[in-house]
Amino acid sequence: MTRSNPGLARVERGRARVALALAGICLALGGCASGPKPPPESGRTTEAPNGPEVSLESRPLVLQFRAGDAQVTDYQVAYLHKLMDDQVIGYGDKVLIHRGVSALSEARAKAVEQILQRLGLTPTLAAPDATADGELDLAVEHAKARAPNCPNWTKANGADFANTSHSDFGCSTAADLAAMVADPRDLLQGKPLPPAIGDHAFPPNKTANTLQIIFSGAAP
Repeated sequence: MTRSNPGLARVERGRARVALALAGICLALGGCASGPKPPPESGRTTEAPNGPEVSLESRPLVLQFRAGDAQVTDYQVAYLHKLMDDQVIGYGDKVLIHRGVSALSEARAKAVEQILQRLGLTPTLAAPDATADGELDLAVEHAKARAPNCPNWTKANGADFANTSHSDFGCSTAADLAAMVADPRDLLQGKPLPPAIGDHAFPPNKTANTLQIIFSGAAP
C-alpha cells in the first residue's frame, strides 16, 4: 500500500500556481502587444509638420521724373515709403533698376539706388537700355513668407495609439515666424551681417532718449 507524501503534494500545487500566474502574465502582455500599430512609413520626422514657406513674386514699378531733375524728390521718397508701409515692397527685396542711356538717367538711377539701400532693399543697376529718358523702371523680386497649411484640423481629436503629432502641430509657431521675419529669404538661406546703417537705429534711440527724459522728470 502506497502512502502519499504531503510535502510533495504542496510542492506540486505551488508549481501549478506559478505556471498559472506566468500564463496570465503572458496573456496580458500578448493583449497589449496586439493593439493598433502605426502604419509603415507613417511620416515620422524631426521636421515640423507645418513650417513656413517662402514665395517670390515679380512686381514692376515705375518712377517718373520731371524734365531736368537729377535727384529724387521728397514726393518720390514718400511714395517709396508708402510702398513699404503697404507691403508692396519689403525689407530685403531685390530690385533691378532699368534706366536709359543718358547721363541724367544714370544720375537718377544712382540716387534711387542709395534710397533703396537705406530702406533695406537690395538694388542693382541694370545695363543701360531703351527705358524712357524721363523714368526709371524697377523690377522688384518680392519675397513673402506664409504658413500655407495652417490652421490644419484634418486629424480628429481622440485616442491615438500610434502616438503621432496632431495635424495642427507647429502651426502657431510657423504663422508667427512668417509674420515677424524681416526678410523672408532668411528662412531659405542665411546671409552675413551687413554694415550697420544709422537710419534704422536713429528713430528707436531717439524715442528711448525722449522717454528717459520724460520719466526722469527733466525738461526736454
